[in-house]
Amino acid sequence: MTYVNVRMVNGDTLNLADLAPGAVALDGCVAGPVMGDEQDRWSFDHHADCHRMITQATCEQVLTATHLGFKWDGRDVWVNDLDGDTILSLYIIHRAVGCELERGTTLVDLVRGVGMMDAHGPAAAVLLSGDEPDLVNAFYQGVIYPTLGRNVQERFNEWDHLIETCFHLIDDLVGGMLEVAEADAEPVEVLQTEKVGNLSLVIAECPGFGGFKSLYLDDYDVVALVTDAADGSRRYTVGKVSDLVRFDLTALLAALNELEPGWGGGSSIGGSPRLEGGVSSRLSPTEVFDLACKIAG
Repeated sequence: MTYVNVRMVNGDTLNLADLAPGAVALDGCVAGPVMGDEQDRWSFDHHADCHRMITQATCEQVLTATHLGFKWDGRDVWVNDLDGDTILSLYIIHRAVGCELERGTTLVDLVRGVGMMDAHGPAAAVLLSGDEPDLVNAFYQGVIYPTLGRNVQERFNEWDHLIETCFHLIDDLVGGMLEVAEADAEPVEVLQTEKVGNLSLVIAECPGFGGFKSLYLDDYDVVALVTDAADGSRRYTVGKVSDLVRFDLTALLAALNELEPGWGGGSSIGGSPRLEGGVSSRLSPTEVFDLACKIAG
């Protein structure tokens, strides 16, 4: 097992130049991928300053780097959120360093499946093959959702324990010992829709991310999901089917960030601020959707 010092901040985005030499930032903790600066600092990111269609998710970057010889021992590894991509990246660093990975092994299939779904959402489902769909479902339904829940920022003081719990469950999953019941479909309540040129936009209430799949299947190009967050705020996730959709999501996120600092994301998905205690956005669904329609026009 490799020794690294996992350093955690609750939702904040850091500057790579402020971190210690040799530090590594995972999945949005530092905005944009950086493949080693003059102080041997790295950012394995796929949110900012890149296109997701040609940039691997963090867990795929970490797996590739690890088995091409990247040395993790003694490094600070920074995270600012716990989700499937980050957890699986940490798992690779702690559990899989030095192991032999052959084409088609369970861990390789799991990383590819989670990476594709994390980067591209439900639109990537058609690209999964073999055991990958079942592994991805088991990973989220049996490891991530029951352990982390929806508002993990509210449980920041538990993150060490949550990471270790996920590691043990992934051990069971990779070892073929994790049984997962079929998940119920998440309820989706459409709030507003709009057709702008060739683009179909929708905003809907949904407790998780499952709404993206059903709404993309309903031929919406741009989807905003909203759910209640802490202290009367709302959590938004905004996405488009892929980078092939001619909607400037980065412009929308920048405009929302002007109204309310903390919005961010990548070329095909992003969301509202992740603040202390699970607090997120104070904007109304109408404000967010109207701005999206303005950007579309």
